[in-house]
Amino acid sequence: MKKLLFVLLIAISVYSCRKTSNISNIPKITFTSLTGIQYSSGKDSIAVLKFEYEDGDGDLGSLSSDSTGYRNLFVKYMIMQNGIYITPTLPVGFDAQIPNLTPKAKNKSISGDITYNLILPPAAVSDTIKFEVYIIDRANHKSNVFETSPLIITTP
Repeated sequence: MKKLLFVLLIAISVYSCRKTSNISNIPKITFTSLTGIQYSSGKDSIAVLKFEYEDGDGDLGSLSSDSTGYRNLFVKYMIMQNGIYITPTLPVGFDAQIPNLTPKAKNKSISGDITYNLILPPAAVSDTIKFEVYIIDRANHKSNVFETSPLIITTP
């Protein structure tokens, strides 16, 4: 009986010393992958960006009360020219609106994956590109910024 009580006491003390993960209220994003998708013409026309996110208070994404122009995912397009990346002026940007991701549960901490399909500019032919990405939550907390790996656009 004493051995059982001793083992139980050790198990309880080990369990109570267990580290709990605290997720920051400032969103964190981690790059996962960037791949090109070809149309039947053989040219990469879409870049598929995947990344992970986490946010301690779960206030990611727009609410229905937000205006239609509200942006919370910011993506900068960069193209390699003469061995360095530049940001060309494009007629349309890649910034987007993430829908509301806040859970209805009592614990608002969230984490997950986002996949974003980016339609590449028609002028992007046999180029090496990459993107710089960050998000902003509803409390105006800016996440870390990551750069994707380079993507070589395939052209027939």
